[in-house]
Amino acid sequence: MPCTITEVARRVGCSDAAIFRARSQGRLPEHIFGKNKHGHLCVNDLEEAATIVASIIGVRSSANMSGKVKGKKPRGRPAPPDDDDDQDDERTLRAAGIVNKYQDARASREFYTAQKAELEYKQRAGQLVDKTELATALFQVGRSLRDNLQQLRPRLAALLASERDEHRIDQILQGEFDAMLAEAADALQRLSTGG
Repeated sequence: MPCTITEVARRVGCSDAAIFRARSQGRLPEHIFGKNKHGHLCVNDLEEAATIVASIIGVRSSANMSGKVKGKKPRGRPAPPDDDDDQDDERTLRAAGIVNKYQDARASREFYTAQKAELEYKQRAGQLVDKTELATALFQVGRSLRDNLQQLRPRLAALLASERDEHRIDQILQGEFDAMLAEAADALQRLSTGG
C-alpha cells in the first residue's frame, strides 16, 4: 500500500529532507518510489522502503531500535553503552559526505607536505638551485664573455697590425678565443657543481 515519504522518515528516524536529498543524489533505488492518485511522490512498500532507507542513509529503523523510545527513560539499571552509536554516527557522516571530504583533504595535505619535504631535501643536498640565483649567475657569465669580446679588438689591434703572416694572426686569435671560451666554460662548470 502506498505511503508518504514522511511516514518512511518517521519510521526510519530521519527527516524528509534527508530522504529527498539521498534520492536526488541517486543513493536510493528508484523502484521503491511511485506516485499516489494525486500524482505526488510516495513509497510503494513501507517496510521495504524503511529497510533500504535505513541501510543507505545510515540511521536505525524503528524495527532495529529494540524498544528505545525518545523521551522515556528505561527503568532499572542503566543500559551499557551502545557501540553501535559510534558506527551509526560514522555511517551518517559518511552518507553526508563529511568523512570522505575530511579524509580527502587530509590525504592531499599529507601529499603536499611530503612533496615540500622532498624539495627541501633536494635543495639542501644541492640537487636543486634557486632559479633567480641561476639566472643571475648565467647573466654574469654572458656579460663577462661579451666584455672580453669587446676588449679583444683594442687589445690586439697593434699586435695584429704588425703581423704579416696569416698563420701567426690565426694562432693569436685562436689563442684569445680559446682563453675566453675556457673561462666561460669554467664559470658554467662551477655553476653546475654548485660552486
